[in-house]
Amino acid sequence: MTVNILISIVVPVYKVKEYITDCISSILQQSYPYFELILVDDGSPDNCGEICDQFALQDKRIYVIHKQNGGLSDARNAGINVAKGEYITFVDSDDFLHQDYLKQMIDMAESTHADIIQCGFTSDKESLGAYPFSQEKVCSFSSEEALHDLLRMNTVQVNAWAKLYKTDLFHGIRYPYGRINEDNLTTYKLILAAHSSVVCSNQNLYFYRINPDGIMHSTFSAKRYEILSFADEITDYLGDDVQKYKSDIEYSEMRLAIRLYNECIRSGNHMKYINYQQKIREFLSNYQAKQSICGNKYYIMLKLLKWNWRIYNWIIGL
Repeated sequence: MTVNILISIVVPVYKVKEYITDCISSILQQSYPYFELILVDDGSPDNCGEICDQFALQDKRIYVIHKQNGGLSDARNAGINVAKGEYITFVDSDDFLHQDYLKQMIDMAESTHADIIQCGFTSDKESLGAYPFSQEKVCSFSSEEALHDLLRMNTVQVNAWAKLYKTDLFHGIRYPYGRINEDNLTTYKLILAAHSSVVCSNQNLYFYRINPDGIMHSTFSAKRYEILSFADEITDYLGDDVQKYKSDIEYSEMRLAIRLYNECIRSGNHMKYINYQQKIREFLSNYQAKQSICGNKYYIMLKLLKWNWRIYNWIIGL
């Protein structure tokens, strides 16, 4: 399918001088040429802003925003505010794209009339462009089905990147300022705003770099516990519709709590955040675990944590 639809690409840029050239180059080398690239220099203290300006001089499709540091959400929002494309996609500045990323995504969007398209992602360069197990899989969900699937942490992923959105989905929706779990607190809103379907392909078109200096891989801090507000926030947002998602929200809350609890142990900061950890243990001990719902892995983890949390902590810390 050949289309001439403008896509806005928003790239928040902050302290990534080692990676930003690869990121921008992968976008400029896209086989689908109808895009605007919005580079948001979020007050980066290195020379990232200068690198962005140099690229802008070489390609008229590039628009650079220089702003005071406000965090990832604020930078994405700055890009959304000026986006002119019918569709919008986000790329983290330490990641890069397969050359057919835009072409494949827009083709799927136009052929399925979906409001949100999701592709696969990988941290293995050799797997970029490939299908897991060499088998193509495309799933289509209604808005309601997609939210159930997201909360169950199955096919629909929470990450903002590796997705193509109809830009009008962002009418009245922005990423929460100053939060580090901004994807968890926004993606469900976009899914609910979708008028048609959410389509997911397993083709790995997005390279996700595991950056040790990135937000989610940096030193563990109390700010990470913000994610525990997720269940309350989505419950408030859903209002009268919350009942049909209640069990899924509880499941998602359990998974997020276990992940956070384990991350703290592995960081070596368990005693520093012992009060937070104790609250999570109390919540997980009261969670009504059903093996048919949780699966073997999480069912065993919950049972072990409830039986003897000290042994659980020792095993996780190995």
